[in-house]
Amino acid sequence: MIIFPTVNTFRYYQEVGFIRSILDGLNKNPSTIVNILTAKDTNVINIVERLLRQHSLHNLDIKYIVQPAEATVLTLVVDRKFSLSVEVKEQGNSQETIMGLATYSNSKSTVLSYASIFESIWRQDELYEQLRHSTEDLGEMKRYLNQVLREVKGSK
Repeated sequence: MIIFPTVNTFRYYQEVGFIRSILDGLNKNPSTIVNILTAKDTNVINIVERLLRQHSLHNLDIKYIVQPAEATVLTLVVDRKFSLSVEVKEQGNSQETIMGLATYSNSKSTVLSYASIFESIWRQDELYEQLRHSTEDLGEMKRYLNQVLREVKGSK
């Protein structure tokens, strides 16, 4: 489980090859599953779509953080046994990303807390997606009913 809290953090780790190394690892170990949450903009969406096209991996899932967190901490949880959190500092309007304080833990309570936060944000994205589809379905239903009403009025 990985959380990239800002678009600049995602782009930085993509540029330095971290994301490529994850994808290479997934190719070598198909039983490994990686879930990524990231802030989004059009550039990040394009990068993700390109990566997913190039690497048709079934063990990689990427979702976008609907409302980016105010806290900018890169979070990594591995097998619910280890966690790494790294403070991310961005320099004003520049796209420069600086890593601040980092904390590694193998404490069960700490790791499970980070995993719980990740899963809550993950479920939130799934709920937003379901809501979006429901809203689209309601719009289609409304258009259909309006068409039926027009046809009924026209046949009188």
